[in-house]
Amino acid sequence: MDYKEVIYKAASVWYLRKTFISTEPSPQQSELKCVKQNKLSNQEYLKMYYAIGGLWNWSSRILMTPKELEELLGNSKHEIYYVYNKEEIIGYFEFDFSAKEAEIVYFGILPQFYSKGYGRKMMHLAFQQLIKKGEASIFLHTCSKDSPAALPFYKKMGFTIYNKTIEDQAIIIGLEI
Repeated sequence: MDYKEVIYKAASVWYLRKTFISTEPSPQQSELKCVKQNKLSNQEYLKMYYAIGGLWNWSSRILMTPKELEELLGNSKHEIYYVYNKEEIIGYFEFDFSAKEAEIVYFGILPQFYSKGYGRKMMHLAFQQLIKKGEASIFLHTCSKDSPAALPFYKKMGFTIYNKTIEDQAIIIGLEI
């Protein structure tokens, strides 16, 4: 992916955490399934990343060098799950297990599937994966440049804000796919 320039704009950033409890409600039966992606190419990954995050100026993966992205995609402490409704991909979530506490690095739905109730079901699938791995909690962050529905959604899913900052967020100008 080529681009003309990168500018940085200040954004509010919220850091949220959810602690799993032994009585975590199990999700209702869902038509969705998640599949761990083990051998994504840079191009395959960036296509999905941009399809979901392009509207919200997701940029960190686009700004990586091809070698950096390839190393990340091959890192055993980094997991990507595509979420399917029948055979159709509707979104994905991405975990980083390299720190003391697991992180949801990206969580998103393709635009054509907005407002259909998939977000909650997807998040429950993510929680199931984390609980299977023995994780006691998860954190994530979102910012004011992301979807305006993100922060209320995370709160509704049981996350609580533990920090708020102002940070510069990269915005890519003239992105060519």
